[in-house]
Amino acid sequence: MKESKCERATTSTPGASMKRSGSFVKDLPKKKTFGSKEAQEAKLLFDALGVANDDTIKEWLSGAFESIELATPVGQLLVQIAIEHSKSPKTVGKLVALLIDFQFNEVYSIFRYWLSFINCLTELYSNLGFTYDGELVQILLQVYNYLLEPSILEDIKIEELECLISSLLSVGYNLERQYPDKLSEFLAGLRDSFIQAHEPWVRKMLLLMIELCACSWKLPSEANDYYFQAHYSSS
Repeated sequence: MKESKCERATTSTPGASMKRSGSFVKDLPKKKTFGSKEAQEAKLLFDALGVANDDTIKEWLSGAFESIELATPVGQLLVQIAIEHSKSPKTVGKLVALLIDFQFNEVYSIFRYWLSFINCLTELYSNLGFTYDGELVQILLQVYNYLLEPSILEDIKIEELECLISSLLSVGYNLERQYPDKLSEFLAGLRDSFIQAHEPWVRKMLLLMIELCACSWKLPSEANDYYFQAHYSSS
């Protein structure tokens, strides 16, 4: 049997692909803790802007800065102040820098747990997939499909797609051998997501996954250069 073009392009094995995938999923930088001192400083800056008594600001402050729903109107208000009041941009900039620099709610930690959960599922299936036939693969594929939902792709983070790529590099070969029908369903959804996605960088990473499958889970070196070096050099 003749080797495919993609198979000739690299001599790596699925195990080697897994090692290579480690560079795709990077540890998120740890942020400082947003403590009482920083909260007090933020309140003083809001007061300096003359908006500390605004109902939305007061509600956000009373909730320890944790409400994502309130964060949007607060951000819009700060932009409005920076534009309309010539003396305020520096104060607004200092306040925004303070809020961005710290982890002041649980969203960041939850996101790290989410990525760890995906990696854990991947490792479990990689080690138990040949001997355990049950819900494990179903859960893994549910996670894959969840990440491809249009509403999720609208706000997806690059770390999530990198995590999905890493998972496919690690277990895609086994999934194709053990559960070809389930994997075919996932790939059909992947193609639909590629068509529906709006962000160019999202479409590029989805295209990578499609090519990865077509190349038997061994990405050719030229494709690796195109998808990753070009992406990170422009980011």
